[in-house]
Amino acid sequence: MNRLSQALRTTLRPLKRSRLFSALNLTLSTEVAGRTLRVPIINGIGYSNVAMQEEWMVDVLRRLLPHCEGAFVDVGVNVGQTLLKVKAIRPDVPYVGFEPNPACVYYVTKLIEANGFRDCVVVPVGLHDRTHIAALNLYEPADASVGGSIEPAFRPDEPVLRRQFVPVFSLPDALSGTGTPRVGVLKLDAEGVELEILQGAGDLLARQRPFVLVEILPAYTAGNAYRVERQRLLVAHLRDQGYRLLSVLKTDGNALRGFEAVDEIGVHADPRRTDYVAVPVEAGDVLRA
Repeated sequence: MNRLSQALRTTLRPLKRSRLFSALNLTLSTEVAGRTLRVPIINGIGYSNVAMQEEWMVDVLRRLLPHCEGAFVDVGVNVGQTLLKVKAIRPDVPYVGFEPNPACVYYVTKLIEANGFRDCVVVPVGLHDRTHIAALNLYEPADASVGGSIEPAFRPDEPVLRRQFVPVFSLPDALSGTGTPRVGVLKLDAEGVELEILQGAGDLLARQRPFVLVEILPAYTAGNAYRVERQRLLVAHLRDQGYRLLSVLKTDGNALRGFEAVDEIGVHADPRRTDYVAVPVEAGDVLRA
């Protein structure tokens, strides 16, 4: 659980809405999974690491990481929210992150240095089904935008404020470049290209059998045929690879309530129903223990 004194929250919250926040540089301490970590805020980037609480993710990782035989591969690092949780729970697990936004890569490099994390690699590329140059569309003015996507059809109704051209790799090409021999957990938060990443993963799922954490944003309405069809294809791909899909159930306080096996994502508009764990069928009920 992340903790920041209420006084400091009260001070920083209104400042975040001002232009002065982008000039803010300081280092804060926060507690993650019972461990005190250092969080630098660089030009306003990194505040979400102390302001946002994702207790459910801490609980999910506590169940997964003891069974992690290999690296934790984080596709969509952003500002290191998952990195902090992984290293707080199991500092010995090798961490390999992929992030196409250069502002995020710079920040996470400083985050790793501030905490002295070992066995961490952050690669400044995105992932897709093939290696090429892609346009990263940014929909927010912040440099470390959380919603940037290389899939142009993912948010067709939102104006693109900025566009950056970034290299993207297939998962096998990216992992071979880092020398990662085995993947224990694969986390996908790629803003709409999770399907392409899995389709381009070759036989990695079949050979290495990692757990897969994946965010699947809602279709909201049945009329969003694009998202509905892609959800169907993603679930079918995981099923064909011998995986069961579990929906992460959360409490109103954003803590973990449990898991529910699902055969399809369905059409919904619930922001709490966006996170899933794909478990190899041979792993049984490891998450229910």
